[in-house]
Amino acid sequence: MLTVNIRNLSRSPKRIFEEIKKTKQPRQVVSQRKPQAVIVSLEAFKEFEELKSKQKQQGSALALLKIAQMAEQLKVKGPKDLSTNLDKYTWDE
Repeated sequence: MLTVNIRNLSRSPKRIFEEIKKTKQPRQVVSQRKPQAVIVSLEAFKEFEELKSKQKQQGSALALLKIAQMAEQLKVKGPKDLSTNLDKYTWDE
């Protein structure tokens, strides 16, 4: 990963941001030879957020499947079709 010194970033931020946008390569911000942060393009950030959201959704779906499998193993009886007796299973009173 390419790096940029914090001093250079403060002197010419526009040039550095344009390079990041053009090359789509992140830059690691370094201060006193230690990494402090990473700058990514807005496009890359949006892709990251989408992936994170998809993983979260998949995790929720997997959790529901695991609960269903556990209920099946424990022989928990529930409605096979929630459309029947829906009022009985809703939270609204």
